[in-house]
Amino acid sequence: MQVIDLQHSTQDLDGILNQVQKQDTTLLVNAVGEEFVLMSKKEWDSWQETLYLMSNPVNAARVREGIRQIKAGQTIEKKLHEL
Repeated sequence: MQVIDLQHSTQDLDGILNQVQKQDTTLLVNAVGEEFVLMSKKEWDSWQETLYLMSNPVNAARVREGIRQIKAGQTIEKKLHEL
């Protein structure tokens, strides 16, 4: 994550937005040390979807179980037409 002093952010806003697009998020810090996260709409939507999926305890348990299976190598890869 790139960190940018907020005082310098107004000088090259286009450059900062291009950087956010490449890195997903950028941390902006103002003169008193307060921090703000700048992210693309795509990244924001991704976080919102994750929060929604994990807000349901049953669904969250399924997601965690799937992650556990992937890490344990207990998955089988199939092509879409094989399903």
